Amino acid sequence: MDKIKRYTKKEIFIIFIILGFTLSISSATTLVLYWIMEEFIYLRISVSFTSFDPSAIGLMLLVFFVVNLFVSSFYLLIINRLIVHPIYNVIEASDKVAKGDYSVEVKKRRSFRFINNAIDNFNIMTKHLNSVEMLQEDFVSNVSHEIKTPLSAIEGYAQLVRENPNLTENEKGYLDKILSNTKHLTELVENILIITKFENQQIADNKEWYRLDEQIRQTILFIEPEIQAKNISFNLDMDKIKINANKSVLYHVWHNIILNAVKFSDTNSFIDISVKSYDGKAVVKVQDHGIGMDKDTLTHIFEKFYQADQSRHSTGNGLGLPLAKRIIDIYEGKITAESEPGKGSCFTVELKLDNN
Repeated sequence: MDKIKRYTKKEIFIIFIILGFTLSISSATTLVLYWIMEEFIYLRISVSFTSFDPSAIGLMLLVFFVVNLFVSSFYLLIINRLIVHPIYNVIEASDKVAKGDYSVEVKKRRSFRFINNAIDNFNIMTKHLNSVEMLQEDFVSNVSHEIKTPLSAIEGYAQLVRENPNLTENEKGYLDKILSNTKHLTELVENILIITKFENQQIADNKEWYRLDEQIRQTILFIEPEIQAKNISFNLDMDKIKINANKSVLYHVWHNIILNAVKFSDTNSFIDISVKSYDGKAVVKVQDHGIGMDKDTLTHIFEKFYQADQSRHSTGNGLGLPLAKRIIDIYEGKITAESEPGKGSCFTVELKLDNN
């Protein structure tokens, strides 16, 4: 550590020498130009104008200006290459890490040793963070697989017992609670497995051309029980748009966004859904008129397992929107949300139509 500090102090000292040298050259050039101008004035006064060649003075001024510009630019390029550019790379990588991308790595270039040491430490940090993230994902995935089988068995046996006609009302109530909770846990496990799969996927595969508007209509039909339970109507404004994507994968996006709108809508309200194309993109908007979200909630809704206080009464698990965002990221699209408390929420998804 002391050796690193020693090298750091030495190289910082060299940097200041280079900057001081550049500044000295610029100052000396300025003084020379000032002296030339003084001589120029003196010559015009004391020497016959016929014996004086003003073009020579102009040429000298031009030469000194070009030399000064060249030397200053040269040293600025060196400083940019050895200091500014590596530091900018670290800053850019830090932004990616802050957004949850721990796979980023900063490549070393010829630079000062203390900067390369900082880059090495940064890369070691990201490798450790990435390994911890992968360990967590593997653990969650393995545990989810182990839990899924007994949950299915519990749900199946509870359903069989529930069909017994000799049960009392209390017994039926107990079994209904068992079935409800096992269903909730099963959905949670399935979402964990799905999102773990997509966390490790970088490109979209198994794509096909299909009608996006038809898929959204099918999604609405699939969640018909939830819609009827709250007597919600839909205002659809959807153009006939074809998209090249994995149909089963994008289904998770529409299912989670629309189901989320249904959950947080008031009874007897309505939801607006539009599908349009702008500038080579398919733009899907889902607008509900429910309880809405505050600014703090908006900043966290795409984080895994996040649930605002106002949503604790719901059956969500905080994985639907993060899953939707991850899928949209794989397709190099964009998903955004706008909301105000008491005025509802609007989710906007943009996808490239020429996504090959």
